[in-house]
Amino acid sequence: MKQLFFRVSVLTFLLCATLFNANATTKTIQVGFGGSFFTPSNFSICLGDTLYFVWSGGMHNVHITAPINIISPDLMASGDTFKYTPASAAAYTFQCDYHAPGMSGTFTVNALPVVNLGPDVTQCGGNVLLDAGNPGATYAWTPAATTQTISALSTGAYSVIVMDANGCSASDKANILIEALPVVNLGPDVTQCGGSVKLDAGNPGATYVWTPSGNTQVITALSTGTYSVDVTNSCGTSSDIIDITINSISAVNLGPDQTQCGGSIVLDAMHPGATYAWFPSGTTQMITALSSGTYSVVVTGANGCTTSDIVQITINTPPVVNLGADVTQCGGSVVLNAGNPGSTYAWSPSGTSQSITALATGTYSVLVTDANSCTGTDKIDVTINANPTVNLGPDQTQCGGYVLLDAGNLGAMYAWSSNESTQTISALSTGTYSVVVTD
Repeated sequence: MKQLFFRVSVLTFLLCATLFNANATTKTIQVGFGGSFFTPSNFSICLGDTLYFVWSGGMHNVHITAPINIISPDLMASGDTFKYTPASAAAYTFQCDYHAPGMSGTFTVNALPVVNLGPDVTQCGGNVLLDAGNPGATYAWTPAATTQTISALSTGAYSVIVMDANGCSASDKANILIEALPVVNLGPDVTQCGGSVKLDAGNPGATYVWTPSGNTQVITALSTGTYSVDVTNSCGTSSDIIDITINSISAVNLGPDQTQCGGSIVLDAMHPGATYAWFPSGTTQMITALSSGTYSVVVTGANGCTTSDIVQITINTPPVVNLGADVTQCGGSVVLNAGNPGSTYAWSPSGTSQSITALATGTYSVLVTDANSCTGTDKIDVTINANPTVNLGPDQTQCGGYVLLDAGNLGAMYAWSSNESTQTISALSTGTYSVVVTD
């Protein structure tokens, strides 16, 4: 009775056979097991399988005598192994030279089945008949099937493992592409403001001819125009066309941020005939900025496209300078105060302080510059008249008669203590005489 001994490789061999694995397997032969024997001594393998002759006792060698001549090193201890992979399908004989002819055996190397599904196929519609050949074998197809021939009804990768009566297996695969006339839909016409439009002709793997230009599945339309594409596969050519309108509007420019002293600033959004939406408010092409703040505008053109801009306006309040009403006085001085503490001052005729003292008749003016470099100015006329000089002379003592008193200052007004109002009076009696002269 023949015995088969499978060590490490036995599980691999059995599982592969069950799963129709087309890969090579291994086989182990005991050398000297129980005496001068090969165990097993007669067996079959498939081309591509590998033999392992493993020492089991005694002193032996392995001599393959036909159809080639190969002698192994001596196998004398545990772990000694002779590995051999036959290169061709044939009947082989082998022996141990130390114990021949009693210690000998034979094995057959069976050829693998030839499996050829043919080249990959691309066709228009229908199905593709795939034939694994090798009548009488067993078949394991992917997708699932177990017959010699199958019909590929749809696009995909098809493969088969064929196992013949000897338990030898081989495989092949084919890629099948079953096409239909391409369906091309570029979508509805497009109108938009700026940017670009991506056009996709679909049907991956086809060939593409675009107008105005392009040969890829997807192109990008950057400008207004009519775009068309011819898509060709094995079934023929389909086409589509689309009108692209990419509108634009020139940029609005409110200018740089502005800072000024007082007044107002006119902002112009340009684009006559457009519609305008200003912030904080306004719907006209131009608005007047009267106070500090952020001003922005969205301009919508006749084609529905928009553009916008923003500007920062700072309107500083100039200093208020009030030197008061013109001054006319008799003698003395006038203090002039330009206010606005912390500013700088330029007085005429001279002075750089907030307040100056006017000592003489004249026109006084001041230019006040605040921390924002804004200025204010005012002027005042100051008249300081001299008081009239009155000299009635020294006290007088005389005998009889009268004393003529003259207050001078012709044209002035006179108020004498004697209730007279002329420039001169006659003192007729002893007494104290005084006069007030108003020029």
